[in-house]
Amino acid sequence: MSLLKITDLSKRFPVKGGVLKRTLGEVHAVDRVSLTLEAGETLGIVGESGCGKSTLGKTLLQLTEVTDGRIEFEGVDITHRSRRALLPFRRDAQMVFQDAYEALNARHNVARILSEPFEIHGMPGPHDDRVLALLARVGLGADAFHRYPHEFSGGQRQRIGIARAIALAPKLLVCDEPVSALDVSVQSQIMNLLMDLQRERNLGMLFIAHDLAVVKHLSHRIAVMYLGQIVEVGPGDALFKRPKHPYTRALIDAIPVIDPDQAQPLKPLEGDVPSPINRPNGCAFASRCRFATDACRQTRPVLGPVDDKHQVACIRADEIDLSAF
Repeated sequence: MSLLKITDLSKRFPVKGGVLKRTLGEVHAVDRVSLTLEAGETLGIVGESGCGKSTLGKTLLQLTEVTDGRIEFEGVDITHRSRRALLPFRRDAQMVFQDAYEALNARHNVARILSEPFEIHGMPGPHDDRVLALLARVGLGADAFHRYPHEFSGGQRQRIGIARAIALAPKLLVCDEPVSALDVSVQSQIMNLLMDLQRERNLGMLFIAHDLAVVKHLSHRIAVMYLGQIVEVGPGDALFKRPKHPYTRALIDAIPVIDPDQAQPLKPLEGDVPSPINRPNGCAFASRCRFATDACRQTRPVLGPVDDKHQVACIRADEIDLSAF
């Protein structure tokens, strides 16, 4: 039984206009996504900004209402539960946000911020010892106890956010670009902390990022997302060595190469991203894909197996040679 299973999950936002604010259309932020996550596994979600990664994370945690689809946690359907009925799930599933400064209450000191999870879930106090233990685990000293978020660096604030997320010993952690706003040296420290916590606690982790190199470092499997859809999913090594979708190939080509003798000129994608309001009938990537045919523009691809662990949504996956991309 998977820790998390989502089936045909969709999230659409209405577009309103006119004096009467009538609904003129819908933004398809997440479009029929199906994924599984096992305990102790990290599933990376990667794609360009605006592809729906963060919305997917918030929707599966019920931070925004599901439009269609099904969410199962430890085999139990939690899709349309009431706020009260979701409380046990809230304890088992937590989120680490991209902007730790916005995610932390600027008027509360660290002691109050880290005590709140225990208070909300009715754990008897005082909680000072628990807070100090959390600070120690994320590499912050006891001197942080009475300080406020603005008194910390970006990396330290993210450690506080992680401490809050693990306070109730969750089973699932959704990390929404937790290192994208940090310096490179600090990024590695936060990633190592997350990996250590996962090993210690057997956490299932959904790691959302736009940097494929960062995702590869952390993830057991990687799902590539484009315009609200999953276009390829599989083990990290397989995606890097044998990508089957042209969009995955383009993301890999965009990774900077440090060695100037090995660096290759970037091959930027051409064409425009389709509108998430008026989606094309066929493949959403066809307008930017050099391998696209008329059939691609007319037929919507679905995820199909490359092998038992690797899937791709491309009707020409068996035909095209991505080494020429």
